[in-house]
Amino acid sequence: MYINSLETRIQANGKFPVPLKGESYFHHHQPVKFHATIEGTPLIITSEAGEIFLTDKRIIFIARKPSPIDDFENFQIMLEDITSSILFPSKKDTFSVNVTLRSGIEIIMSFSYEKDHLEDKKIFEAYYGMLVAQASQGDQSNDDDKDPLLQSSAIFEHLILKSNRESILESDTRQEFR
Repeated sequence: MYINSLETRIQANGKFPVPLKGESYFHHHQPVKFHATIEGTPLIITSEAGEIFLTDKRIIFIARKPSPIDDFENFQIMLEDITSSILFPSKKDTFSVNVTLRSGIEIIMSFSYEKDHLEDKKIFEAYYGMLVAQASQGDQSNDDDKDPLLQSSAIFEHLILKSNRESILESDTRQEFR
């Protein structure tokens, strides 16, 4: 986990992370609200507006403006540092996860999307699940019985099916109240 140490470049539309060697981008979205709590510390990081980036190596948040309270500008986690990732059931517009890092640090973080961008949230969830699974499989490279591509595909399918089920349930609920 890194706070305010992200190397960025400024372009016409804002700040963008400088890519790491061989890094591929999977998801980018704005605006999102960001909230993170570092377990066991009083540290709480919040930003009302910013951008989220998800790559094959890290998850990144860049605030639109630095926080006037604590100068918070950006946050990143290397996916290979994640040893545990537990999704929290939350509001439809919020992705919340409890992440444990190799160092033992636990972070509860949330990304809130605007109501008209819920499809983008679902895409983020699917990619996040796939990439975290791939990163954790990279740690178990001596386990020949597990194919990370097959496992990440299964996770991706599970997330898509879950998303479709939720959409069906939502439409059923809406029809009941009409």
